[in-house]
Amino acid sequence: MIIQRVGVRSLATILSYIYAVIGLIAGAGLSIVALAGLNLGEGSDALATVGGPFAVLLLPLVGAVKGYLAGAISAWVFNYAARVSGGLEIEMSSG
Repeated sequence: MIIQRVGVRSLATILSYIYAVIGLIAGAGLSIVALAGLNLGEGSDALATVGGPFAVLLLPLVGAVKGYLAGAISAWVFNYAARVSGGLEIEMSSG
């Protein structure tokens, strides 16, 4: 089986979801660290109070946009390279 083309929107959407989940995990971790610093009395109270929860909202959005762009660019590059080289050969077997 030879893959000769990848759907640009399909790959972009999948990577958008994956990067959004990564951003959500990173935002949650950053929020926990910011709130832990607030409880220890270190750092700016305003930054920890606003920045922590804001990271949970902002990082998934930024990740989704970056993932969509990365997926679209990757698909375009793959499609060009597959057209020039004849495609990507894969071997599949039934289980």
